[in-house]
This record gives sequence, C-alpha cells and structure tokens, in this order.
Amino acid sequence: MRQAVALLLPRDGRILAISRGVWRPWDLGLPGGKVALGETLEDAVVRETFEEIGIYIRNPTAVYTRKCAGPTDFETMVFMADWLGGWPRVVGREGWVRWVEPARLCKGTFGEYNDKMLAHVRANGLWI
Repeated sequence: MRQAVALLLPRDGRILAISRGVWRPWDLGLPGGKVALGETLEDAVVRETFEEIGIYIRNPTAVYTRKCAGPTDFETMVFMADWLGGWPRVVGREGWVRWVEPARLCKGTFGEYNDKMLAHVRANGLWI
C-alpha cells in the first residue's frame, strides 16, 4: 500500500493537521491518504488533500519517505506543496482540521513517525 500526505507550512510555526476521526480527536496526522491504482504519488497528495480538507495544492515536492515491511507493507511519502486555494475545513468523517504546534503531531498513533519526519525536514533546511 502506498500513501501520500501533505506537510503544509508555515503559519506562525504551526502545521496544518487533521484528526483521525471524531472518535479520536487527539490523534493527529497530516492530510492525505492512499494512492489509487495507476495514480502517481504527486497526483494522490493533490487529490487527497482536497478530498480531506478542501485545500487545493500544486507543485508537490517529496521531502520524506517511510517504508514499513510486515503484515501490511506500506510506504508513506510526505510532500511539501504550494497552497493554491481553498480554506481548511473538515470534509467527510475526519473530525477536525487545525493549525497546531509541531510537538502536537509527535503524540498518538503517528507520533514517532512525525517526530522523525519533522527532524529530517528541519535538518535539511526545508523548514525552521
């Protein structure tokens, strides 16, 4: 399984995050999702970001990847992109979308992954 997510920055040092449903509003991640059959990772992150939070992005640039082998092999690619239009809003059952402090992304289900990803992005001068 392949996934593509968007890292949208900055806004006063905060990151645009989405909750993983109304039943776990504290469990935060980045907007994005699964890559459809025949779809590129770049196309997927543009589509998924709009579907999940109503934001149009363009020029996605890959900044981090994670591959996990196991019962459910998967690869997640993180993209930074230009914000083209739209306003952050919840679409569907996702819960809520907000600007949060980076440390808030480093807790919950995706905490360890987000911590490593943010350290990589900072170390490579992609974000302060």
